[in-house]
Amino acid sequence: AALGKLKEAEAALGVKTEERYLLGVANTFASAGVAAAATNPIDVVKTRLQVAGANPDVFSYRGPIDCLAKLIRAEGPAALFAGLVGRFLYAGPGFAIFLPTYDVLKRL
Repeated sequence: AALGKLKEAEAALGVKTEERYLLGVANTFASAGVAAAATNPIDVVKTRLQVAGANPDVFSYRGPIDCLAKLIRAEGPAALFAGLVGRFLYAGPGFAIFLPTYDVLKRL
């Protein structure tokens, strides 16, 4: 829905194709950053559970809720965002180039 509104706004403002691509890159980069921040806590819990499964001496959790509670209690809420910079640097540029380029090539 948001993409449709963006395209309507671009058409109403008379945005040129070249500008539309750059706008798409900027919008996608920002969206990837928001998505990275929103999903990072889930990824941290998932990674801790995977490590616990492979090496129970490092971490001991009964499940995702237990992992989340112990993580926040022991390391604080900031621990849920460990690795966010790397995740953002991975997702941001990759999606910012791929999705707008795909959109342009789809129109050919």
